[in-house]
Amino acid sequence: MTQRELVIAALNHEETTPVPYHIDFTGQSLEQLIAYTGNPDIEAQLGVCMNYIQYWGWPAEIDGRPGYFRDEFGVVWNRNGADKDIGVVEKPQIEDLEECDYTFPVCDEARLRRGNSRCWRGRGGWGCWRVRAGFPIFGFWGSGGGW
Repeated sequence: MTQRELVIAALNHEETTPVPYHIDFTGQSLEQLIAYTGNPDIEAQLGVCMNYIQYWGWPAEIDGRPGYFRDEFGVVWNRNGADKDIGVVEKPQIEDLEECDYTFPVCDEARLRRGNSRCWRGRGGWGCWRVRAGFPIFGFWGSGGGW
């Protein structure tokens, strides 16, 4: 079966061998895996069946604050810890949901679509079956887009 057929069969509750899966790495864990295996192409060779596009607000490093990034939602991320491509929310944008006047930024749809088309090309026309958007403004994670 192709990767596409494996995923469709699994979604139809049919037994498959192998079971389709997805593995995602932080930048640091991928570097460690490459160093451990000595294989710079290990990620491409893992045989994952799915991929997806995430919209996290495209954080940009804050001038004069090395390791701190602000995303389009206004959230400041401290990336000085262990996972430098994830980070820890410095302070939520919304402290009190009852007294909130936060306005979500307009999504750069063209940029999101460019990323989506790259994902489709990279998976042979299959695999980008979900768009996940994380909104870390409340002090907890929510996601839009769904499955």
